[in-house]
Amino acid sequence: MALKDHVVVITGATSGLGRVVSRRFAEAGSRLALIGTNRAKLTELEGGLNLPKERMISCIADLTLSYAAEKVSDTVIGKFGRVDILLHFVGGWISGKPLNQVTGEEISTMLE
Repeated sequence: MALKDHVVVITGATSGLGRVVSRRFAEAGSRLALIGTNRAKLTELEGGLNLPKERMISCIADLTLSYAAEKVSDTVIGKFGRVDILLHFVGGWISGKPLNQVTGEEISTMLE
């Protein structure tokens, strides 16, 4: 599948998996919307991708808030006019611990 000029939204773009797929889609010629919660990490990712501004946008957003998700959607559509692929890498399992060491608060966070 040719990915050149496809608009790819990557939430959790600064996670391990998010960084890998961001790089791959950038190399394939896609236009990227990078979504994360940490400006410094997003800036670092953007610099590593070395894409021109017309092929990339980044947004700081807490997607557990509906208004933030709507704002991201409006921003991406406003810049690119559409979304072809959405990769949602936020949430999920807090890794690095045995299950019996995961706190109730961490489980609540994962489920949210």
